[in-house]
Amino acid sequence: MISVKVRTDNVDDRKPVLEIVNKLLGWFYGDKSYMSGPLERKLIDKGVKLITSMKKT
Repeated sequence: MISVKVRTDNVDDRKPVLEIVNKLLGWFYGDKSYMSGPLERKLIDKGVKLITSMKKT
């Protein structure tokens, strides 16, 4: 199952994530901008694993 939400470009992409995954289980694929400790913990609590590319350090 796939879920998509289209937003304007002046909205933080991470804001609608919890709304999107509220109905999903499994994996959430996003780019490295989704890497955030608090967001990752909330996703884990909902049973969703964040899959993203690694940030360069």
